[in-house]
Amino acid sequence: MPSDAKTPLGLSQWVGSDRPKREDFNTDNQKIDLACRSVLTSLSAHLEGDAHPSALSQQRWDVAASHMGEGIATSGGMHGLRYYQGVLEVNVGGLWTPCTVGERNYKVYGICVDTLEPDPEVSVTYTDDAVGLIPGSADWDSTFIGALQPCLVKNGSLVCYLQKDNYHLTADGQPADIESGEGGDVMIQVPKMASAIYMEGTKLYVKVTDYPNAPHLDSRFCYNAHTRLVQGDRECFYVGAYLGSLLGGKLRSLSGMVPLASRSLSDCRDFAHTTGTGYELLSYYPYLLLQCLYLIRYKSRHSQRSVGMGYVTQYFTGKTATGGTDTKGLFYGEATGLEQMKLFGIEDFWGNLSYFLDGVRTDENLTLWTAISDFASREEGVWRNLGQFPDQDQSYIMQVHGNNEAGFLMAAANISASNTYWCDGCFYHGNCIAYTGGDFGTLHSAGAFFTAFRIYEDTINSRTGARLMYL
Repeated sequence: MPSDAKTPLGLSQWVGSDRPKREDFNTDNQKIDLACRSVLTSLSAHLEGDAHPSALSQQRWDVAASHMGEGIATSGGMHGLRYYQGVLEVNVGGLWTPCTVGERNYKVYGICVDTLEPDPEVSVTYTDDAVGLIPGSADWDSTFIGALQPCLVKNGSLVCYLQKDNYHLTADGQPADIESGEGGDVMIQVPKMASAIYMEGTKLYVKVTDYPNAPHLDSRFCYNAHTRLVQGDRECFYVGAYLGSLLGGKLRSLSGMVPLASRSLSDCRDFAHTTGTGYELLSYYPYLLLQCLYLIRYKSRHSQRSVGMGYVTQYFTGKTATGGTDTKGLFYGEATGLEQMKLFGIEDFWGNLSYFLDGVRTDENLTLWTAISDFASREEGVWRNLGQFPDQDQSYIMQVHGNNEAGFLMAAANISASNTYWCDGCFYHGNCIAYTGGDFGTLHSAGAFFTAFRIYEDTINSRTGARLMYL
């Protein structure tokens, strides 16, 4: 006799006193078969009607139906399908790819650079969800790339957001203390996103995504910028909206201040640590993510032309105070080189003073080393060996390394042209630490990709300052 107890699918739920018969099992199997057919039909219709080409959709379905003999609730999957870590996925050529129903709730924005093409704009094309967007336009404000926000941060905690067009006001219109330091530091909040930088032949791809487990979507994605101890363990990081200034022995990010210079990287790092636990100098991997975001938003390797020259033609005047762009929006620039520029709300991303990048250095053999945290340490395991780089002095970048580790650091030099390829200057010497941006007299060498390795960790340089970060 069949069981009186039933599962939600109508299957027999047997108890000890029941006496099963063959027809009971056959009936249950028919119900299971019908349910599976319904699910597979729905998936097939979706895969044929989604945003991918029909050939790829058919490939997904063929692989999904290939009976791979794997467990459905594990990382291995079953029949080419799996439900793993909250995501339904299909195996395509050995890579697990999410199955989406309707419009997927994540985006991938990317660019492709033809590295053999010298024109800094013609060489760049949009990929993925960036296709159809207008470079540098307000189109990007409604994307997760437009989610970077100015704010006040005190003791590592968010105090309030600031108006994007006027840092002197909070988001709700109240006066904001961005000068005394009592209200906190003016920072830009960078929400968690993954990045991927990779080469395919002579094509360089740069992509970012807000997919919550991006390396699972594509193993080339990483969370290096949002990592302190374990990959992707931070939901955001904060970068100083201004060049750092010294107040009470602490490195601060405040408006109306004379930016700190003529101090060594070691000193500036100590000033950042004195500000509080979790505070550092801006480090290499968060900076690399910002470079990626610039490339994608502006679709150009010529940052001084696409955004603005920056404060770079004032060799005899010297540095200027912070806060010159407080009421100029999140993006500002002009062509004379007489005014400070702004990118993602960060004033003097290039120009005024160069600033140290912590977590990247060379040794005496011209080997490049990077670190995620604990930058003052020389212990084994803290620093990553990225191999030897070419010794180069005062050149423009023609080719970059193009991967998640070495990013846009120079791989080949373009000796004299500032308006082709990557358009920015580069210095690379052994046993040095890095600084970036370009200062008040750098002229056309400054920009989003300017990087110099030519001073020692304890060297004092009057044209190099620091930028605060909280991670």
